[in-house]
Amino acid sequence: MKTARLGVVSGLFAALVLAFTATSTGTATAAPLPVVGPGSGFVTTGGLDDLTVCSIAAVGYDDAGRLVALTAGHCILRPGLPVTLVGSPAAPVGTTAVGHWGPDYGVIVLDPTKVTPVNSLGGVTVTDIGTASVGQPVCKTGLGSGVTCGSIVDARGSDLISDALTVWSDSGGPLVV
Repeated sequence: MKTARLGVVSGLFAALVLAFTATSTGTATAAPLPVVGPGSGFVTTGGLDDLTVCSIAAVGYDDAGRLVALTAGHCILRPGLPVTLVGSPAAPVGTTAVGHWGPDYGVIVLDPTKVTPVNSLGGVTVTDIGTASVGQPVCKTGLGSGVTCGSIVDARGSDLISDALTVWSDSGGPLVV
């Protein structure tokens, strides 16, 4: 199992930008709720111009006590868009809140009655958010290509460039050390 600090994958770029408290595995009530955590895929909708398919880096609580997910900023085209989990398209589980392109991070506010938040999914556990350095081995998980590994090959400000394979819809997923 990969356990590490995290960046947010933006194609081959990663931004390390926002601190929050990661959650542990939640508990479902009556019916099992969809699980959301590192690498979970999501879709934003509202119209053709608002459609994105990306991945979640981590889930936790912000300073206001809201359940939030971190992703890449370019995955959030505007605030207030409905967010649906890939594989659980029945109803939206949250809304987009913040999309910031430089550094590239986004925030989704999740409805805690509609999801089970976890900090470990698909063999990747997110325990903290931090930085990485050139040459450091990393792995990422995302909707499109799952878990792939490589190393940091360059850093440009807060963006990290990795040779870990990424494809469309991996954007926003965690880059873990």
